Amino acid sequence: ETVDLKQRRGKEDWTLLHWAAIHGRGNAVRLLLEKGAESEARDSEGRTPLIAAAGWGHVGPMRELLERGVNYVALDDYGRSALHLAVMRGHRGPIPILLDLKLDPCAKDQDGRDALCWAVCQGHLDQAELLLERGARLDTVEESGYPLLQMAAMHGRNTLVSWLLDKGLPLDGKKGHGR
Repeated sequence: ETVDLKQRRGKEDWTLLHWAAIHGRGNAVRLLLEKGAESEARDSEGRTPLIAAAGWGHVGPMRELLERGVNYVALDDYGRSALHLAVMRGHRGPIPILLDLKLDPCAKDQDGRDALCWAVCQGHLDQAELLLERGARLDTVEESGYPLLQMAAMHGRNTLVSWLLDKGLPLDGKKGHGR
């Protein structure tokens, strides 16, 4: 019996490769790729298997996909990269891999948020520290005009408010502090 590698399932419109990637099945990802699965297939929100794997924090499938030269700068329908999704969902493992590929930590999605904005809004201090070490900027402002300190406060992220103040961000929210 043959398997249709282009078959899609669920409201997400995932291919078999998407399913293997989001469930952390690196060996299945490798096998599907060897059998001709479309490595750049998009789901209902424009996410490739790489973006999906990063969004679910699965490094093994990411490595299998990257070894085969997938487009690691691909964006989903919201302008979000694999880095954005990994940070949004609190998965630290993919972040160094993606940053080693020279993904820009300051790249903004369609809402004007970069990876550091997402780390702050979601309350991920360890990710915020890593992103700052790897080139993110403290003076980032989202599309609505809110600086990081205000976003941290609005989302009730007290640990991040303290961390940002320790980094020298001014209480008045004015620009002037980069890295």
